[in-house]
Amino acid sequence: MSQRWTRLLTVFLAATTAWSVVPVAPANSNPNFTESATCGTAGYRGPLARRGGRLPLNQSISGPWADVFGRNGYAVEDHMVNWRPYRSSRVVQVHELALPAFQLVNENLAAQDAAGRYYPVTVAYGQAFRAVTGGSHRMSFHAFGTAVDINPAQNPYNAGNPPVLVTDMPAWYVEAWQDAGFCWGGDWASIKDAMHFSWMGPSATPGYAATPRPQAPVTARSGFTSTGFSGAVGVENAGWQYDVVDRSRDGAPDIYAWRWLGSGEIRLEIISAFGDFEDVGIRENIDVVGGPGTHGVTFADYDGDSRADLWVVDWATDVVTVYGDTVEDADRFTQVIAVHSLAVDNGAVILAGDYNGDRMVEAYVVDTDGFLSILDGSDGFQTVLVAAATGARPKWNRLDLGDYDHNGSPDLYAVSSVSRQVYVANGFSTGFETGPYWSTSRVPQFGHTQVADYDGDGRPDIYHLDGNSVSVYLGGARTPGEDLQAWFDHEELSPWDAGPECVGPFACEKIGYVTSGLEYNLRDNLSWDGGNYLEFFFGVPGDVALMGDWDADGAATPGMFRPSSGFAYLANSNATQFADLEFYFGIRGDIPLAGDWNGDGRDTLSIYRPSENRFYVSNQLRTQFADFDFEFSLPGGVPFAGDFNGDGMDDLGLYRKSDGAVVMRFMGSSGAPDVAFNLGSGAGAVLAGDWTGDGIHTVAWHSDPLGRWYFRLTNTAGTADHVLRAGPIDAGVTPIAGAWTVSD
Repeated sequence: MSQRWTRLLTVFLAATTAWSVVPVAPANSNPNFTESATCGTAGYRGPLARRGGRLPLNQSISGPWADVFGRNGYAVEDHMVNWRPYRSSRVVQVHELALPAFQLVNENLAAQDAAGRYYPVTVAYGQAFRAVTGGSHRMSFHAFGTAVDINPAQNPYNAGNPPVLVTDMPAWYVEAWQDAGFCWGGDWASIKDAMHFSWMGPSATPGYAATPRPQAPVTARSGFTSTGFSGAVGVENAGWQYDVVDRSRDGAPDIYAWRWLGSGEIRLEIISAFGDFEDVGIRENIDVVGGPGTHGVTFADYDGDSRADLWVVDWATDVVTVYGDTVEDADRFTQVIAVHSLAVDNGAVILAGDYNGDRMVEAYVVDTDGFLSILDGSDGFQTVLVAAATGARPKWNRLDLGDYDHNGSPDLYAVSSVSRQVYVANGFSTGFETGPYWSTSRVPQFGHTQVADYDGDGRPDIYHLDGNSVSVYLGGARTPGEDLQAWFDHEELSPWDAGPECVGPFACEKIGYVTSGLEYNLRDNLSWDGGNYLEFFFGVPGDVALMGDWDADGAATPGMFRPSSGFAYLANSNATQFADLEFYFGIRGDIPLAGDWNGDGRDTLSIYRPSENRFYVSNQLRTQFADFDFEFSLPGGVPFAGDFNGDGMDDLGLYRKSDGAVVMRFMGSSGAPDVAFNLGSGAGAVLAGDWTGDGIHTVAWHSDPLGRWYFRLTNTAGTADHVLRAGPIDAGVTPIAGAWTVSD
């Protein structure tokens, strides 16, 4: 055994158990290119392009798309082959790796033809090196020769609000494509593109051969001596352990920060590479079986949906339990999707990757002496495919997987905890002493290390994570000053943001919108992937939409003020219905506001009368004179309400769009603002809510041109603490907020 792997520093003896597991993601195990979540688990989005429309062939391609299809337009076109739609005179070009799927479509259509069903294809378009239709900065699936458009005139593109599906394709014709592994644009939600079929990747096509070998890297090999990125991670320094896996679907590896909260619970925060690892995109407390003293943890895609699942290994019994990232409509990591007994014992580190190219993830188990066993995923980790001595003990090395020699099979990286050496075992039949190593890398001996391709060049890089900082040491040679993020980061993209964390003890409020047609859309949460909306109608066009807890049951429900008659209409459930309560309220020109003005737990309606700069407060849901009133003004200001000081009673705020001024007056009497700050003039509408459950309402504002919400967690000037894209880009919508529940 080489001396470079047997040196011992006493300082690491006490930390041995901290390195009992090093998380890792599968390497090239299951490339998923599903274009829309309506076709299954959404896969990698198209990489970013320099511009819209047709692209120059020297446009570089990075990340997973480049690994599979080619690293620029010239390379992609070198892989084009001809394909003729079934019984059509048209010939289109498609990528040779997608050709088996296109051929299966024709086989499916031939079977339909034999049964007397035939759909004529008179127009077809295939590969075109261009960006997505509609001004997107992403490359189209057509750019890679993995998408085809059929009979566009009869099956047009529609991006209306809502989009309208127009198609003459029979259902059996669409199914012939879907059964071969294609996503149909007619199934998409936000737009309808009925002409469009895009290939979802090898795993979606029945009978597809082994996963293709990666394309050659675009850079020469380097020795981890140059830094591609260095900065802070958007989590507090709290004893995190780390993994590096793409979860945001842009192809760039994201950081999984996890730690035990005690026996039976793991805290997970996923931080996106987009935005320099500043934004937490997913935040979960996960209930598991096990604890920090006896169990190891890793994240790897077990079920082939391109999302890393949580693996928890009991080293006493060598049983691994896998919790699914998503299982249909269930919440993340709440469903056990597999339990296996590993065919080896005395493990210390578990890694995961597709060793033999069958798109089934194998378990790589390393014991305390550095002995590696690769366990076959196709039989539940019962067959030992490889047994080899690595010479890299977990006590003195940080282990991970990466495809060093680009054959599609993961190699073992050992990053020394004793020196600055990096060793790669890139073969299992001849042992691990013959693999390459670098003795001059810049990777520090302390902290966590992970292996992934940061700059998308096709070569594994080493991530060094310590506390809440990260540095990426490049495995490929780059020219100083190169933009290594342009392929996944762009200023016009919406941030990947988990939203404010609801920590309580009070109920946390959410946002929604009401259309001009009086359809309420209540969002499930404030995360970037907020999931379900609750949709219903209430009121008639021209009514002013409101939300409030009218019956003190803890749930906000709809209300309407009808300026034409001066009546208010309130409902006690979130559903299409007639009003439960109605009464005369206010005059034309009054602006209604809902709030709990006296702290009794029930919202009532009050009005702000701009002509008088006066707020009239009523504590009963009935026709009556105001219980009290007071003057409060901001010329040109629009009112909103919330409990701005946490005393249990809602207060009055005013926002002036022309200069972004915000003023707040606590409930009770006329006077100067109790709070004043400026949030900028870009807001289309401002409202307030208790976003974290601490009992204090803070502002959020909505931008119609971008369809984004911006949240502040304190009522002070400053940039948004969280940004969320939610709802249509439409000036006709009315933003709303409140505490409600949206069922799956």
